[in-house]
Amino acid sequence: MRQCMDVPNIQLRIKKIQGQLNAISKMVEEDVPCEDIL
Repeated sequence: MRQCMDVPNIQLRIKKIQGQLNAISKMVEEDVPCEDIL
């Protein structure tokens, strides 16, 4: 099992996830149909 000691890589992955969640949140606020979000 790999140890989670690659902090810069973890931070990069977290920022990518945050960006994706922000985009989904914006789509929900704009009443985009669920089919388009999924």
